[in-house]
Amino acid sequence: MSRIEEAIMKANLMRQNSLGTGEAPVCSPPTQDDSKRGTLRWMHLGSLLLALVAGGGIYHFATDTTFRPAPQPVPASVSAPAAPIARQANQPPSPTTMKPLPAGIPLNSPDPAFSTSHPGWQRYTTDKLDFRVFREGQKIRAIQVIALGEKAIENTFFSSFLRDVARGEKHSLTSAKERNGFYVEQGMAGKVAELLVYRKKPAGEIRAFVVAYL
Repeated sequence: MSRIEEAIMKANLMRQNSLGTGEAPVCSPPTQDDSKRGTLRWMHLGSLLLALVAGGGIYHFATDTTFRPAPQPVPASVSAPAAPIARQANQPPSPTTMKPLPAGIPLNSPDPAFSTSHPGWQRYTTDKLDFRVFREGQKIRAIQVIALGEKAIENTFFSSFLRDVARGEKHSLTSAKERNGFYVEQGMAGKVAELLVYRKKPAGEIRAFVVAYL
């Protein structure tokens, strides 16, 4: 079974197990089996479907990730030595941990309610685009960018955003297929992240893309 097929099966199970809302959970938690398969695998829109309607986006999406299990917290009854705690407080943040968000994300327009209902996720919107950021702790793991309504994502913005993600490197697209009225392209943003691009048929305008950091 391919990774994509396995991910689709997980997305279907997630929809069946959702709390009667009719919407698949945004993110499935990692499992011990997932952690043995490597680094981050594809984030994709549930069942590879992205349906957009005028006035707003309607879409269901899920994640199929292979994060390492989060470290277990120290029990409250166990006190860590004072000296190591002081040294940790003085250490600068790890560059990987404190990786900045791409400049194209409008940080002045957050959606706190979305973060509350979808732990680990942050949402930012403009009148044209919906940005969704998934973090594991302080580490950015994935970003979804979705055009609202019947709008499209401009090629100049798409290229600039990916250059920012890839730290100046170019992105590349290595495969493409048709699915549910979309061209679905797969590739890489430099050596930093995996990439999925959803282009609407027949014109091929970009309606959504996902970057999943390695």
